[in-house]
Amino acid sequence: MRKIIVAMMAVMMGLAGCTSSQAPTFGNSILGQSQDSRMIGEKWNKGNSSMIRGEKLQFNGQKKVEQGRSMVKDGQDNISKGKELVLQGEQLKQESETEYRIKFPEGKSFQ
Repeated sequence: MRKIIVAMMAVMMGLAGCTSSQAPTFGNSILGQSQDSRMIGEKWNKGNSSMIRGEKLQFNGQKKVEQGRSMVKDGQDNISKGKELVLQGEQLKQESETEYRIKFPEGKSFQ
């Protein structure tokens, strides 16, 4: 809506300039400056909003990276503990099978 009004005012100022041979009035100069300064202000506000959104994204991204690193460490710890448990389990199974064969030499095979 504002852009339409600005465009209409610009056209009207242009037409006014074409129909008269006089220099723009002081009022026309003020109107032109206020339109330009408003457009500059809007551009600045847009840039500021973009910066704020960008800073939030950076902050949230950093938190996620830290959470991800923590999750990777937890995953690696689980893998290490899992390997230890598998080795312990294999050892216990082998010891049990050996003990069984010694106590019951005619028993079934475990394979």
